[in-house]
Amino acid sequence: MNSSNIFLLRSIDRTSNSASSSNFTLQLSNSILGSYEVEYVQMYNSFYTIQAGLNDKIYWYDGGYAHTTTIPPGVYSASGSTNIATAIGTAMSANTSAGATLTAAFNAINGLLTITSNYNFNLNFGTYTAGSAAKTLGFTNTNTSLATSATATYLPNLGGPTSVNIRIIEADITTWTNGIGNFGNILLPLNVSQGSLKYYCKQDFSQYIGFNKPAQTLTISVCDTSGNQLSLNGTEFEIAIRKIK
Repeated sequence: MNSSNIFLLRSIDRTSNSASSSNFTLQLSNSILGSYEVEYVQMYNSFYTIQAGLNDKIYWYDGGYAHTTTIPPGVYSASGSTNIATAIGTAMSANTSAGATLTAAFNAINGLLTITSNYNFNLNFGTYTAGSAAKTLGFTNTNTSLATSATATYLPNLGGPTSVNIRIIEADITTWTNGIGNFGNILLPLNVSQGSLKYYCKQDFSQYIGFNKPAQTLTISVCDTSGNQLSLNGTEFEIAIRKIK
């Protein structure tokens, strides 16, 4: 801690887990205690549209067999070389037991995703939910009817998380100016494009965290607002907090 009572918390200084892990411990040179205002946070929006184990599974049935198709993790869009519809068709066609050819496309008018096959199939998003891609692709957590096509109910969410929570387990007091917050969470809105640097400062909206007990080792993780741990995908971040009392 320097003379101005500011702690700089850098993920690159992690003392446990692999490099660039978003779930790690950080060893401080001095114990931290009391109330702190978050001065700033710098983090790249490096989060994938499809993340392994979080939203990469398509559960479906054809030819008398149940299948689990995994979409390769990465950043996807609704067009161009990163079109997720192309990735879906390729992955499902390679996973069929009926020798079917499956394709996927976005409707040019309403933007909804439709998956089509030359054999009857149905999606089993109601039966299986672990790591499901349903919400990302615009489907609900229900099983579709057996047919040669299935159309999503909602527009896809291909932008990744709209905000993240940086959790510090040892922090047992959190205050946001709107009165909403969870213990040890720093909220970071991701209102920048994928791959860009997000800079939050206290002038955006005030956030405070507190430590009722001295802590020299901090346990930090980056999660979406549903509590799912996110991968940093090779990037780092830093947080500056200033003691106020």
